[in-house]
Amino acid sequence: MFQPGTNIQPVANRKWWPDAYLDEIMPAGRETPDGWLFRLDDGAHRCGCRPEEHEDWFPAFAVAEGEVVEFSPCNDHGTSELTICGEDYLFDPPLPAGASIWIPGDTDTVSDNPAEFVAQLREIEGSEAMINVKVAVWLDSVRLRFTALGGPPRFVVAEAAEARS
Repeated sequence: MFQPGTNIQPVANRKWWPDAYLDEIMPAGRETPDGWLFRLDDGAHRCGCRPEEHEDWFPAFAVAEGEVVEFSPCNDHGTSELTICGEDYLFDPPLPAGASIWIPGDTDTVSDNPAEFVAQLREIEGSEAMINVKVAVWLDSVRLRFTALGGPPRFVVAEAAEARS
C-alpha cells in the first residue's frame, strides 16, 4: 500500500496518529504524519502535540535522523443511522468492512463488532431506537523513517528490513 522511501500524501477523509497516542481519548488527527512534526527553538525536531496544544496529555517526543516511528491511519466514513427494531437492526448507509463504530462523544461505546454494539445499545435504549453512529476504519500501522536530508523535515515509508526504534 505504501512504497518504501516515499512520503505520505494527504487522502480525503484520512487522518494519521503516532501509535504512541492511540487510546480511547486522542488529540485530533493530522492529514499526514508530517503534520505531527515541529522544531523547538534550539532546532531539535519533535513529533507530537505542540506546546500550545495538549502537550500535557500527549507529550511530544524527540525524533532524530533515520529514526523509525509507527503511525496509524484512519479513514473517517462519517455517520450511519442505526435503526433497532426488535431483534433486527440496520445501518444506513451500510458499514464498510472492518469498521469501528461508536456514539459520537462517547468513547466507551467504541466497537468493531456491530452485533455486540447493538446488543449493548438494546440494554440502554430498549428494543426500538434510531441512533446516529460515527464510522471509521483503522488501517494497519505504517513504519515511517524521519529524515531532514535533502529537503524539509518529513517522514518516509521505512524499508521492511529497517530496525524498529
